[in-house]
Amino acid sequence: MYIRIFSKARQTRIGLTKEEDCTNSPTKALSQTPKTKRFWKEASCRSFFQYQAVVQVISALLKLGVIFSQGVIELKLKICLSGATGHVGQELVKGISKSNDLELVACLGSSTVGKRLPEILRFPCPDIFIHNSVHKALEKQPFDILIDYTTPDSVFQTIFDSISNGVNCVIGTSGLSDELYDKLDRLALRNNVGIFAAGNFSITAALLTHFSQFAAAIVPHWELFDYAPDTKPDAPSGTTRELAYLLGEIGHPKYAVLPENVHGDLKSRGANLNGSQVHSVRVPGFYSSSEAVFGLPGERLSIRHDSISYTPYVEGTLLAARKVNSMKGLVRGMNNILGFKKI
Repeated sequence: MYIRIFSKARQTRIGLTKEEDCTNSPTKALSQTPKTKRFWKEASCRSFFQYQAVVQVISALLKLGVIFSQGVIELKLKICLSGATGHVGQELVKGISKSNDLELVACLGSSTVGKRLPEILRFPCPDIFIHNSVHKALEKQPFDILIDYTTPDSVFQTIFDSISNGVNCVIGTSGLSDELYDKLDRLALRNNVGIFAAGNFSITAALLTHFSQFAAAIVPHWELFDYAPDTKPDAPSGTTRELAYLLGEIGHPKYAVLPENVHGDLKSRGANLNGSQVHSVRVPGFYSSSEAVFGLPGERLSIRHDSISYTPYVEGTLLAARKVNSMKGLVRGMNNILGFKKI
């Protein structure tokens, strides 16, 4: 028997050698009296006390919050959440707290710096302080992964500081440009860490982009729309921005009249993003929607995703947190971790 302790990329074996392997479980071995020959025959252990020491180590690790399954002990992934008091952040706090393999150990914020998380959220959550920088959070408690759901003007510094300290990152913040993503990719590769980013961490939003790629490979005419309340500061949304990026890898749409040749106000044709015309609607009554409209003479195909709460983003974000340690450089899009085949 051996026990593997995982922490990031390293693993350590402790316990018994192959010759001292015990065929019975720790509970069974320790519950029997070591005075009889039968015990030693059944347990096949040269040293009862050595095996007892291993069991004591297991008990101590369990108290520290590790997972013990099928002879393997795996340390929980320690998470720092930037934007924990935001709409998505609050749902992530709940999701991490319910998980068996993730642990929230640090939080970052701006207006709530120095306060304890339960003071702000008002529901059961880890009793930890909110810091204003990655460096201060790391001084208090090391962590494996940083998840960011903040704003485009603050995310770069947070990710830069995390990368510099060898911390892998998951970016849920919307509004980042392709140029900024390229810069983060170079930084991550230089520091040998992984970054995962998605415009939308919802599973069904990932299907929107996947199906749209299929359509764009066949139908050469399309435009993109995104809908949100007038309180949303960035446009287009992260979902639509990522959709334009992925469709741009397929090709560019064809027009009978190019958008730049239209008679009238050019802005009325929307913004061109990676070759696609994008239209952002911002009026009260919308929550978050993205739509790709494809057309051929006499027919039209509309592929649309609507979300009515922040809950759909949680599972996708936590899945990315579990997988980002195996990445190097930047990986964009949920399709890359959901196993979708490339178009």
